[in-house]
Amino acid sequence: MKRILLSLLALSLAGAGLFYGSQAYFSDVEESVGNTFAAGALDLQIDSQAHYAGLTCTPVIGDGELVTGYVWKEDDGVKTTRPDLIDDPCDGTWAATDLTTEKFFTLEDVKPGDEGENTISMRVIDNPAYMCVTIDNLVDKDNGQTEPELVVDTADDVGELSQEIRFFAWADNGLGTGEAGNNKWDVGEPKLFSNTEGPASDVLGGKVYPLYTPLNGAFPGDTTQYIGLYWCYGKLLVDETLNTLTCDGVGGTNLTQTDSMSADISFYVEQARNNENFVCPSLVETRVFNQWPAYENGEGNEGVYGTKVWEAEGRAGDIGADNPARTWEVGVGTNTQGATQDNNQSPDTDYDWVDNQATPFTLSYNAATGMAIFSVTGAPTQTYNVGAGVGAKLWVAVKANGTYTGDVENLMMNGNPLANLTSTGGAVNSLEVLGLNPSQDFTLTGNITFDYEVGAKNSDFVFKVEVSQ
Repeated sequence: MKRILLSLLALSLAGAGLFYGSQAYFSDVEESVGNTFAAGALDLQIDSQAHYAGLTCTPVIGDGELVTGYVWKEDDGVKTTRPDLIDDPCDGTWAATDLTTEKFFTLEDVKPGDEGENTISMRVIDNPAYMCVTIDNLVDKDNGQTEPELVVDTADDVGELSQEIRFFAWADNGLGTGEAGNNKWDVGEPKLFSNTEGPASDVLGGKVYPLYTPLNGAFPGDTTQYIGLYWCYGKLLVDETLNTLTCDGVGGTNLTQTDSMSADISFYVEQARNNENFVCPSLVETRVFNQWPAYENGEGNEGVYGTKVWEAEGRAGDIGADNPARTWEVGVGTNTQGATQDNNQSPDTDYDWVDNQATPFTLSYNAATGMAIFSVTGAPTQTYNVGAGVGAKLWVAVKANGTYTGDVENLMMNGNPLANLTSTGGAVNSLEVLGLNPSQDFTLTGNITFDYEVGAKNSDFVFKVEVSQ
């Protein structure tokens, strides 16, 4: 019986061997062909529709063809104050394009009481982007003087038109009760200037406007957004209850006769993806350092930075075990370490800084009066008369000692973005603002944030702005 079983086993093994030798191998092939990286596009295109004196600048068809240039056409139901312009060529209206020679405004004979509006549309192809608008190279020209102007204008080489033409801007997005891009300031559409309206010398004079940033979100790709820009030669009346804009030429003088002004408007976009630290390009030149400034008056290395004339300071610290509150000063003057330090005469106040909370501040200087005003949200405003036209250099610095961390973010000088500052472990992070004109006003704004550790003695945080000659 055993011999038979062995024979069957041998036969079985032989059969298995014959099967193995004659089969095809099991297999499979998966192929990925033509692997490619292709860069996306980021292309900004701008178009504009111009209105002036109740007329709309519109391309027209003549004899079956597009007439070269544009003509003025009266809006339905709107009366024009310049019927003489109907059928005259005009500028300020064009279809979406890359800007080359286009101009939003080319007006040769404006008078007090004239008004107009441009609806500007922006489209980014085809990725989300951050966007900034820069307005610079504002030039006022006097262009000679008529006899009436000579009576009131003694500065024969300086034009004043930029002080008399005022602007109001809004996001024409239709989010209220209106329609996007309808050329009207409708209920719910936000204003774009922090001061509601202002003269060209202010709102168009060397400004950078961050429209889309990491703070408020990116410009969506392949969408169209609109800005309304209204102007008035005279007194611009903004009624925020009725959502109306009115131009009043009463009160105008001969001061601006024959004057002209011009400015450059630039739109800048940058990809939003992987770009969380984006800031708009600045018109203000700065230099970044990791130290306090050195003065001729004995602070630091002499002769490096000139003579300090005034400063503004916000300071927080754990003063001691018997005073665990982080109260310290907010002050402005020649020496701001006053109420909690050496009780000198510079105005300051104790302030209970909130841990890890962004606190807005504003430092403004009026060159005509010499008044410096330093305000921190939640603290009494501090003022100091530092003298008219005093200061040629401005230095912004932050230092957080011990276990503190300090940040100064969203820094803006006259509406122009500056670099952010941060400090920890006693390191100084600071920047010098170059080209400050002591004969002109300036406003510095931003947010101060510090994070401290409870019970950390002899640690403090200092935010300081120092002005020197």
